[in-house]
Amino acid sequence: MMWVEALESGDITEPVWTDWAEKQTGDVGQPQLWLKVLCHAPDTSTALSVLYSIYLHDSELAPYDDRASASLGFLYLRYLRGELQLATLLLRAGGEADGYNYDHPSCEEIYALLNQLEAAIAQVQNIESYVQEATVMFDRHRDFVEIWLASVGYSKPILGVVGQPY
Repeated sequence: MMWVEALESGDITEPVWTDWAEKQTGDVGQPQLWLKVLCHAPDTSTALSVLYSIYLHDSELAPYDDRASASLGFLYLRYLRGELQLATLLLRAGGEADGYNYDHPSCEEIYALLNQLEAAIAQVQNIESYVQEATVMFDRHRDFVEIWLASVGYSKPILGVVGQPY
């Protein structure tokens, strides 16, 4: 379930999960209890508590790769909005990829780019090629998140102000 990644990212700050959960309960004859509870979750913290309890009982709700891609996509969106510097994006994304044992990109690929970026900054070199490489690395994850957000009816702009490359 992508909701955990979405809510943890801070990109969804209003209870759009209630609209989604209500629609889900209407689509099934006997909805599960967690879905009913999620319909009435008043804030992000409560919604996350409900979702975390689900993961303890049912890890099949979201394929692991989807959760990893979502996590990377939401981090990349924060970078594009200027909330993270490129080095911070790479450091956090490397940790996420490592934690999920993800390989598209792998933590090694992400950390290698971080090391190259840091060396270029130390030598006062242009970092545009590293920005482009990060774009190639993370664009599909951003696309994944944007498609998912559209599928759950989230219509607010997710980029806002485009950030600085570093």
